[in-house]
Amino acid sequence: MAKGAIARAAGDRDAAIEGFEEAAAKRPEEWANHYFLARLYAGSDPGRARREFQIVREQNPLSHRVQELRDLLARTD
Repeated sequence: MAKGAIARAAGDRDAAIEGFEEAAAKRPEEWANHYFLARLYAGSDPGRARREFQIVREQNPLSHRVQELRDLLARTD
């Protein structure tokens, strides 16, 4: 996850996706990796973003970030 966060902060989208995907593969129960993947995929692959969103919603339904992410994805439709 650190790799993804560092790359995201540096503006390297591809490396951020790679980092968060690796982290999600190792620890699929960690909702934050899926959250960041959904945000990163929102503009380029809305279907993938929605699949990641579903994971976030299932794993952390009470987080305010679920609504934020829902709103973001609604703007990309």
